[in-house]
Amino acid sequence: MTDPSTPPKSPGRPGLQRKDVADAIDVLVERGIRDPSLAQLRQHLGRGSNGTISRLRSEIRGERLLATRTPVEGSVESSVLPALVSAMERLGEEAAKAADDQVEAMRSTFETAQSTMGRERDAAVAAAHDIRIELTARADQVKDLRETIKALRAEAGDEKKRLERAESARQKFETQAHTLSVELKSMTEAHDRLDKALAEKSTAFDQANAAHESLQKEHAVLSGAHTGMEATVARQAEAAEQDQTLIQELRGAQAVLEKRAIEAEQRQATADASATAMIDGLEARLADQRRVIDSLIEKVGA
Repeated sequence: MTDPSTPPKSPGRPGLQRKDVADAIDVLVERGIRDPSLAQLRQHLGRGSNGTISRLRSEIRGERLLATRTPVEGSVESSVLPALVSAMERLGEEAAKAADDQVEAMRSTFETAQSTMGRERDAAVAAAHDIRIELTARADQVKDLRETIKALRAEAGDEKKRLERAESARQKFETQAHTLSVELKSMTEAHDRLDKALAEKSTAFDQANAAHESLQKEHAVLSGAHTGMEATVARQAEAAEQDQTLIQELRGAQAVLEKRAIEAEQRQATADASATAMIDGLEARLADQRRVIDSLIEKVGA
């Protein structure tokens, strides 16, 4: 069975004939070469194996020797020469066959080695092609990962800046909250003072009412001092009215202070909640981005 990886043999020249070798021997002898060697014959013919040329040369020598010598009947030469020629022909054939077998074995070995080398070369070329494709893909992946890491680092820098701005806003909110707290404390203290003044005015009002009642009792008893007492009572009533007006003003101021204190507490709570939510969201996003960057760096390192 023919190996498909073995290149087809090219058609060879026609087989070497006895006449070709004989003509070559004659030409070389005419050139002054008395006994042409195998190498000289092979060079002159330009084809044929050494074994074939040697066999044909031996046969031609034997034939020409028999043709040029006529042994004497009954002599040693007449009995030995044919046997010698036959032996030389056999030796030539055996040598030619051995040479041809050796050449065939070498040709088979060469063709097998060539086929093996061809398959190995094709496998190596295919493997190199696959490796080149894989390296190209890996290079593209590394390039994409580097671009992704670069983009993520830039985004992380932006997130860091946003976090810094959020931290600055949080600190500003805290400062405002502290200011509102101080203001609330001041308003609370003012509220306490107003409560205290209101209590004092209420006491004075009660005392004025008690004095008015006492004066009314004295009016019944001291009718002689009615005019003077009426004037006194009138002054006391006016003072009471002024005290009542002041009490109402204090109560209105207290209501305003309570409303401002409630609004201040609401603004502080809203500011604290907004700042906390913003900082928590930015910290979560920054943590996610850092995890993604760490994962990509580990992949690139791998």
